[in-house]
Amino acid sequence: MTVFAYGSKLPGVSHTAIGKLCEDNFCISGTHAGAVIAAVCDGVGSDAHAEMASAVASRAAVEYCAAKIQPAMRGDSVEAMIYQAMNAAYVAVEEAANQASFDRRHCNTTLDVAVLVRDDLYFGHIGDSGIFAMLDDGTIRPITHQQNDENGGVFPLFDRSHWITGQVDGRVAAVLLSTDGMWSYFHPKRSPDAKDKHSIALLDWFMDPGFIPVRTKDTDDPTQALQAWLDTEMAYLNENCVQEVLGDDITVVVLQDTEVPICYQPDAYYKVPTDFEDEDCHGVEQSVNDSQETAPTALDDARLANPAQNVDTLLEVIDPVPAPKHSADEMDDESPGPGGHVNGLG
Repeated sequence: MTVFAYGSKLPGVSHTAIGKLCEDNFCISGTHAGAVIAAVCDGVGSDAHAEMASAVASRAAVEYCAAKIQPAMRGDSVEAMIYQAMNAAYVAVEEAANQASFDRRHCNTTLDVAVLVRDDLYFGHIGDSGIFAMLDDGTIRPITHQQNDENGGVFPLFDRSHWITGQVDGRVAAVLLSTDGMWSYFHPKRSPDAKDKHSIALLDWFMDPGFIPVRTKDTDDPTQALQAWLDTEMAYLNENCVQEVLGDDITVVVLQDTEVPICYQPDAYYKVPTDFEDEDCHGVEQSVNDSQETAPTALDDARLANPAQNVDTLLEVIDPVPAPKHSADEMDDESPGPGGHVNGLG
């Protein structure tokens, strides 16, 4: 199992304008059991200690799973472990608040946890961040849904009644976790009868393992190249696209298993539908090789060089929702930490 795992976060202009910290955090770790674990948290921006809560929760959830998972664990036992990891995050935030003499009511955060074991994906979810999975048939599916009350408020980690755990049915080639600043962007406005409410073209650009050879060519350190690529994409989106609409902090974490063969859908599946834009949002033409056992082989290197600059065409069709409440840090290669990343796990 060879998995590339990396993430990036950036503060939103609605936060930097008033001197607020980025309240998003993420954590990624490989394990002795051959699993890759990732967590993304979005501190609730209306809370005074949201950044602390998201940092503590993301680290606690990943560290719990990394300590508990065993090579033979599958099915319900992994789901139960993730539930306990969410509980560990709950307790860790509560303890951190007590130690700092913070009111727990001002330490709220969302939490999404993904555990990729071979090509099996397990997850935990609370709040309005979310997770997408790319399966071996080339389809990309949201596996969580935003959890908000009737007034639009987010259900936080401290609300155990809304915790969800589960397993994805099918072989998973890639996973994307994002906070709601990007989640909203992955769901541009579509016609009411649209089959897919999410932007498959944009998600494919971030998730598809088939792009790895192009993004890592001419380098001795593919993991560093992938991290640099993601940082560049996120910076462009943050400055030119997302912030014009949302102004929220944005975070994306990507896990890509290069050993899962993908039988891609027809090219049209990865194009921006005509009900909101005529051209492909990431400017990439994909070609599936005849055997349909490996990633696309006819990628146009020149067009891949500056992909994000074609993404801003989607700005006109994104719902102009006001920025809610959120925010994102960095770590050493093999140790989990808030806002950190582990790359090229084998």
